[in-house]
Order: sequence, then structure tokens, then C-alpha cells
Amino acid sequence: MSPRSIVVFSVAVVLLLSGARVSAQGRVTFDIENGAAISGYNDVRIPGNTGTFFSITDDLTSATTYFWRVRAEVRVAPKHIVSVLAAPLTIDASGSFNRPVSFMGATFAAGAPVRGRYVFNSYRVSYRYEFVQTDNWRFGVGVTGKIRDAATRLESAGRIAEKTNVGFVPLVNFALERRLGTRATLQIAGDALAVPQGRAEDVFAGVLVHVGQYIEMHNALIGPYPYAKFALVENFWETGYGMPSFALLGPEVIRFPFILHSSYPHEILHNWWGNSVFVDDATGNWCEGLTAYLADHLVQEQQAKGAEYRRGTLQKHRDYVKD
Repeated sequence: MSPRSIVVFSVAVVLLLSGARVSAQGRVTFDIENGAAISGYNDVRIPGNTGTFFSITDDLTSATTYFWRVRAEVRVAPKHIVSVLAAPLTIDASGSFNRPVSFMGATFAAGAPVRGRYVFNSYRVSYRYEFVQTDNWRFGVGVTGKIRDAATRLESAGRIAEKTNVGFVPLVNFALERRLGTRATLQIAGDALAVPQGRAEDVFAGVLVHVGQYIEMHNALIGPYPYAKFALVENFWETGYGMPSFALLGPEVIRFPFILHSSYPHEILHNWWGNSVFVDDATGNWCEGLTAYLADHLVQEQQAKGAEYRRGTLQKHRDYVKD
């Protein structure tokens, strides 16, 4: 079988749950991720010497599917971290071949309707030792044991052929973190290994935003946060929409560092003003002014930049508001 690749476009980070203390040294964190998985290329020939070379992506039409993955991490000692991850993935395809295809000893006729399925479930246990621990930097390296549960299946007119593969894969686990002020951390982390027979990698690179401070601040000012979670969702288009318990930001603005102290607290606060206390459109959008005052202005005021913010707001009002 030739190499296969799944190109995954993550369109949403669904939940970021803050860690809960489990002992004097231990801390448990949970990450749940969801998004859309699109097959980039998926070429198959089984058996390798007599089977027909075909592509689940090109010869058939692969459906876009939605994946999920969950990870739990425990800091068992100041420099010792253990984590487990479950990442199931199934992609279905359908169509017909323009030629006879031999797969796993079965022949699928040209032009006949065919259903295909690609499964790649990944389960991992990792250990990492943090060599570097400073106020701004953390770096650790360790090992990961991965169980791969994979399958490729074709079905047509009652004929079924399937190749399964369950195996163990050792990987190198690593994590590098750089604090970006008090409310965000740049993180590059994952599992990877390259050998002459091939390579495997699963790497995350992004900014982790600590939203708990904003929610706690508004809890004290207004009252309890009205929803069970808050999610920041990357939209396909450039938007800035606050919805109940989540916000839709565009792919350009979501990458700007300044949103941590502007758009982010603004959209969190909309869960009180606008998405709990609702706006009557016929009487005007009063909640934007109140939200800007208790989020954008308050954050600037806490950084001793309140006068500058108010001056800029008055200048915009003079420039754009006409009697």
C-alpha cells in the first residue's frame, strides 16, 4: 500500500477546560477538539504486487466528515507529565471505478456503484519530562506509545473486501511553550518520528488563551456566567459575531495578538449583554455600547490606557457620526 494522507482542516476549537487540582503537585487538564476532515490523498494497492492501484479520493468521491479527539493530561510531579489521547476517524466514499479494480482478492467491476470506507483510529499514551521551566519558557521531551487501528473497505453488489491493520507505533513526544503576557501562551507540541520506512507526525502550533480571568472579572461585576462553556470558533469568512456560548471570528483577525485584550473579552461579555439580556432591534442596539464600555474600555483602563481609549472613541464619533 502506498503512503496515505488525510488533510484535516480544523474549523472549531470546541472546549478549553481549565485544569482541576488533584493533589499538591498534580494537575489534570482536558482538551476536546472538533472539526472537518477532508481526504487529501488516499492511494491503495492491496496486495502490493497483484492488486489494482486506485485512489479513494480521486476514483471515488470522499465525503467531508467531522472528527473529534479528546486528550487528558496529568502533571504527576513538577517535571513529569503523563497524557492519554483518543482520536477516532472514519471517512466514507462512494462512486464507481472506470476500470476493474482488484482489492484483497475481490474484483469490483467498472461502472458498478461502490461504497468505500477509510478508518484510522489513533489511541496514545505519552510520558514527557520538562527539562526547561522558567517564568516564560517550558520545554519537554518524552515518548509516546500509539495504537493504530486502521481499515480500508470496499463494498459493491453484496461483495465486500476489507483490509484491517492494528499495530503499535513508538513516537517522540515534545512540547515547547512561551508565555505571551498573563493571558496567552504560544505552544508547539505533538508526537512525531521519521524512519526509512516512512514518517508519522501530529503537531499542534497555536496560541492558548486563558479566558478564565475575563469570565471571573465579569462574574464579579455582573453576575454568574450564563452558559456552561465559551468557545472561540474560526469562521471561513471574516466575521465578528457573538453567539450564545461561542464567538465566530474570521481567519485573519483571529491570528492577531491584540484580540486577546480586545475582541476576546468583548465577545465573552456579549454572553451577558446581547445573548442573555436580549436586544429589541426596533429600539436600537444598546448592548454594543455597554459591552464596549465593560470590556474594551475596562481592559484598557486596567492597563492605564483608559484616557487614550476614550480620546480615540471621541475622535471616531466626531469623524463618523453626522447629525
